[in-house]
Amino acid sequence: MLKKIVTTLLALCLVAAALVPGCAETAQAPEKKVINWDAERQQQFADAGYAGEFKTFGSANISVMIPNDFQQGKLTDESVATGTMAAFLKADGSMIAIAQTKPTGDVTFHNMDEFEEMARKGDPNGNFQRAVVNGLEVLIYIMPEKDVCTAMTLLDNGELFTVNCAKLSANKDLYSFVAASLQIQK
Repeated sequence: MLKKIVTTLLALCLVAAALVPGCAETAQAPEKKVINWDAERQQQFADAGYAGEFKTFGSANISVMIPNDFQQGKLTDESVATGTMAAFLKADGSMIAIAQTKPTGDVTFHNMDEFEEMARKGDPNGNFQRAVVNGLEVLIYIMPEKDVCTAMTLLDNGELFTVNCAKLSANKDLYSFVAASLQIQK
């Protein structure tokens, strides 16, 4: 079951990267929301009844707040081969999966504007939100029909760091905190 969920979530993210082979310049990007995980955000997390700890992943040392009620799952060889570094599960079937992958095919992204434009071409009616989270350019892709959201950032080496969250309807506020926690550990 974990294998299917992780594979599906990664496929959703990577499909967007494979759909459009090239990217054109955007005319004018909307202003990005700035989100910082500071003492106020940490207090909001606690006031909402959540507790958790930061875990660090990947070559860029990106930390993500993992709620305490999510337990680390065992990854399959196939999910590891597709870039999944960790998956955390909750008893109700909710999941947070962390991955770092290269775009598929001959696709190369030089910046988040290129990635966002390609993603929007791959899903013209998609719900995308752009933000700067603790200094990281992040694209949030919300798929209510699949009950999934994905936070993606482009790393300096051209790879994508993704946090896939399943069962969005049961965890929307929680997943907002998870996305707001993304940060590079120095």
